[in-house]
Amino acid sequence: ADADGSGRISRGELAAYLTQRYGQTPDDTEIGFIMKVADTRPPEGRLGMEEFAVAITSWECYREEFAPGARLAVLFDDCDVHKIGSLDQEQLRTLLGRYSNTAVRDDDAAAVLKQADAIGDGS
Repeated sequence: ADADGSGRISRGELAAYLTQRYGQTPDDTEIGFIMKVADTRPPEGRLGMEEFAVAITSWECYREEFAPGARLAVLFDDCDVHKIGSLDQEQLRTLLGRYSNTAVRDDDAAAVLKQADAIGDGS
């Protein structure tokens, strides 16, 4: 994965590795999300070995949970009423309620959204 031999994995190297290893090319939004989740130590934009492991785990989880027909993918699609690929707080509250089969309070949905909004766009 470390094509340039720097001891760190760049965004481009991560995308190339995921494409080669899994046969699916992540789009820019997916790579951005994975980098936000995994890149927790300096230098920014370059993953060390532990961060790389987190990136791989994140990608595998994403692929499993959002595979066509997977429960979370179906719920997400149902709740994404505008079909834009993201959920606002109310849509997230609905998804969480359906996923857990319990009522979800607005403040709980807000807390989950704040924690999960790795890209920082409020959705």
